[in-house]
Amino acid sequence: MRFALIATTAAAAAIIPFALHVSQPQMTSDQFVGAVRCAAYEIVLNPTTETSAARYRLNAEARRQPASVTVQAHAEASTIAHQAQAESVGELGAARAAACAL
Repeated sequence: MRFALIATTAAAAAIIPFALHVSQPQMTSDQFVGAVRCAAYEIVLNPTTETSAARYRLNAEARRQPASVTVQAHAEASTIAHQAQAESVGELGAARAAACAL
């Protein structure tokens, strides 16, 4: 019985800091919006590129960010997608170069 109590206490002591770390944002708001912006440009300019891992990470981070930041990032990605329909690839490439570290 004592062993179970000690083991449970030790497990809780090890897990709680990890759980708190995982639930907090890993990026600042500006970093998150910038990462979403860069991913949106990458998706528009290279539609055949595999982006599922990046999307998964950004979606996981979106759950940790404040709602207003997530809405802003979504709006910027949507704007980039709409620009892609209206502008040439060269103009989008220049915008990406200005927005993302290549």
